[in-house]
Amino acid sequence: MDYFKIYADFLKKFLKVQRPLFAVLDAFNGVAGVVAKGVFADYPLVQLTYLNDLPDGNFPAHGPNPLLAGALKELCQKVVKQKADLGVAFDADGDRALFVDNLGRLVPAYGSAYLIFRNRRLPFVVDELLFKVFQHLGLIDLKNIIPSRVGYAFIRTAMRQSNASSTAEYSGHYCFEETFQADSALFTFIQVLNNLSAQRQTLAEFYDSLPAFAVDMENFKFKAATDWLAIRKKFVGHFRGKAKEVAERDGLTFDFGDSWLNIRLSNNEPLLRFTAGAKTFSVVAELLKESRGFPQWI
Repeated sequence: MDYFKIYADFLKKFLKVQRPLFAVLDAFNGVAGVVAKGVFADYPLVQLTYLNDLPDGNFPAHGPNPLLAGALKELCQKVVKQKADLGVAFDADGDRALFVDNLGRLVPAYGSAYLIFRNRRLPFVVDELLFKVFQHLGLIDLKNIIPSRVGYAFIRTAMRQSNASSTAEYSGHYCFEETFQADSALFTFIQVLNNLSAQRQTLAEFYDSLPAFAVDMENFKFKAATDWLAIRKKFVGHFRGKAKEVAERDGLTFDFGDSWLNIRLSNNEPLLRFTAGAKTFSVVAELLKESRGFPQWI
């Protein structure tokens, strides 16, 4: 039984592109490129240029993770060189999608999520980081957004409990009711193609129409087991006087009014993750710089 064909035929049913689009797809030497060829081979409105589409477990191009520094450089350059409408990068197992606009710029997850959500049934589930971005930008009524802890088990549970149609995570995971609450990079790509083709704006124009917002993340690696209660106590003691709100939906989130800082332990790595959001990268950089002092606080 050809499971690639079965999956490709399933995805084809959701293609509703309204005008010709040219995209560059970087499969990161994973499996999604094989399926993509089956989906788009005979679909005239979408022209694709493929990068690193040969599955290879050694991931010779730039590793399997599109979030690593420099991993999207090849895709960004190719989009600009070929004057494509957009670019998309899939991770190795095809459950994450990151998008590049026609000017070769990475579109942050809140931008691609908002583009998708505009034509989806309410409500939506998002991780803590996207929840804070949407809260600060006011793009979506917060009563229609349900925050969740990072991780598929938590996201899917929240999706089922709220009967949500769609989910999004800062890392590029998106789940949909059509995919049985599973994350799918190809289904996400189809949603972006459908919605982008339905508007006159380029992806760059859409991105630039959103309020300016900066988000950045840093990780600190532990050598030994961590004591989250001790970490929590020190951070709360340090930031409580500055923060207007302290939330514990996923780790600790300090909201300072015009900026925010989230601190949480990774679910699967010995890492403490710091993520900051603000209108400018200079404010984000200051928050992350302040957080780097935490080893001395514990």
